[in-house]
Amino acid sequence: MEGDVLLEDVIAHATDESRAYYHKWVATDLVLWDNWRMMHCARGVPAGSYRHMQRTTIVGDYGQGRLRDARAIINDALRVNV
Repeated sequence: MEGDVLLEDVIAHATDESRAYYHKWVATDLVLWDNWRMMHCARGVPAGSYRHMQRTTIVGDYGQGRLRDARAIINDALRVNV
């Protein structure tokens, strides 16, 4: 079906190894990422290795996702909820 083909294309794009970032860790490294816009996972961590992770959340007045074009913003502003 059409949806299956589209899903396969999205999965192939999202899991394409040529788009992956692999970090070579040193003791003082700190890596941050944006959970709204990124997929991430830990790979290649030897069993029994010590991993220290902390999570933080930033609160503020910011949009989520990509900026939409002006036409979409105007259409949303004009839309009347009934």
